[in-house]
Amino acid sequence: LSVDSRSGDRTSLCARLTPRVDKFGLVVRDAPAESPWRVTAFVDTAVELTELGDVLRNLNPPPEGGEDAFDWVKPGVCSWDWWADSNHALTLEGEAFEKRLIDLAADMGWRYHLIDGGWYGRPVNGETVVLEPRSGLDLAGLIAFARAKGVGIFLWTHWRTLDSNGIEETFAKFERWGVSGVKIDFMNRADQEMVQWYEKVVRSAARHHLLVNYHGAFKPTGTE
Repeated sequence: LSVDSRSGDRTSLCARLTPRVDKFGLVVRDAPAESPWRVTAFVDTAVELTELGDVLRNLNPPPEGGEDAFDWVKPGVCSWDWWADSNHALTLEGEAFEKRLIDLAADMGWRYHLIDGGWYGRPVNGETVVLEPRSGLDLAGLIAFARAKGVGIFLWTHWRTLDSNGIEETFAKFERWGVSGVKIDFMNRADQEMVQWYEKVVRSAARHHLLVNYHGAFKPTGTE
C-alpha cells in the first residue's frame, strides 16, 4: 500500500508481476484478455477477516463438473518423515521408519502420511530420474500398510523431475499405485509460465484424484 503522489492524500494498490524467464516482458497473451479476480479486504480486526471467507469463492465460477465432482477431496492432517529425521532414517531403515510414522498418523487420527525425498533415485551425470521406488524400498507394501491403517500416502517430487517424467503419465501411475497426493517442490518462481504450470498440474491431478501440496511455492492467492 503506497501513497499516490498524483492524488495527494489518496492511496493506491500496486501489483508488481514477476518477469517471464524468457525475457519477453511480464505476460504474453492474445487480446482481448481477462485477468483473475483480485480482492482486497479492509477490516478493523483480524477476526473480521474470517467473516469474509466466502468472498473469493462467490466471485469464482463453480468447479468444473460441479461440487459433487470433487467429493473425493478429503483435507486432513499429515505426518511427515522429513520433519521427524530429515529423512535420513528412510535411507537407513527403509520401511520400518515409515511404518512407525504411519502408525503415529493412525493413532492420532491423521488422514495422511508424507514420504518425502529419498523414495526414488537421484540423477547421475545429469540423466533424467525415473519416478520409480529406489532399489530396496517396498513402496507398494508401505502404501498397502497405510491403507489398512486408514492412512493415505503423499509422495514428494522435484517439479523438474515430475515435468521430465510427464505430469499426466506420472499422475496416472500414482493413481494406479493408490497414492493419495503429491508434494511438489523447488519451483521457487512466480512468473507467467510457472503459474500456468501450476494450473496444468492441478487439472491433471484432479483427473487422477490426487491432492496437491505445493512446496517452495508462491502464495496461493485464491487457489484452493
